[in-house]
Amino acid sequence: LTHGQAIIRDLCLGGQLDCSGTCVDINSDHNNCGSCGNACSNNNAYQKCCAGECQNVRNSDAHCGDCFRK
Repeated sequence: LTHGQAIIRDLCLGGQLDCSGTCVDINSDHNNCGSCGNACSNNNAYQKCCAGECQNVRNSDAHCGDCFRK
């Protein structure tokens, strides 16, 4: 808005958190896993954010190839 009007930001939807001005789902966002700025390793293609925790879906019994797939 212009002319000295206050800027009112939209609130994030349920289950999302405002991380540096962007609403993200910290339960599945690779760069904000569990909290803002907590990125899963980019050096491992099998790292995925599952329920807010970085998991290696290649060798996890609870996450076989994807989150929560056995």
